[in-house]
Amino acid sequence: MDTLLVRMGGASAVIEAIEGLHDRMLIDDTLTPFLEGIDAEVWTAKQFDFLGRMLEASEYDGERLRVTHQRLVDAGLGDAQFDQTLEYLREALVEADVPSDCIDEVIAAFESTRVDILCR
Repeated sequence: MDTLLVRMGGASAVIEAIEGLHDRMLIDDTLTPFLEGIDAEVWTAKQFDFLGRMLEASEYDGERLRVTHQRLVDAGLGDAQFDQTLEYLREALVEADVPSDCIDEVIAAFESTRVDILCR
């Protein structure tokens, strides 16, 4: 059986979705503070690596997510921002023509990281 990455359209669909997510986040005043000082290319590469691992059903490092996001949580990152990011991700996946069943799987996979990203 093909991986989620393959079923959703491969690397090009992932990159398109990540770029769409980033564009949406950059115009949302509630999210832009969490992107300040982060190079867009570096952010995209990290998101591609993270999403790629999730879509290939590889293990992700929850401790690494907590360490990476702790400063953002300290700055106010919480459930509202996580929820908004998931909504933007869903919109970006739709825009990238990812099949709806795959979108649901991607969103569920990201939802499963909430505890680690929000350092709980």
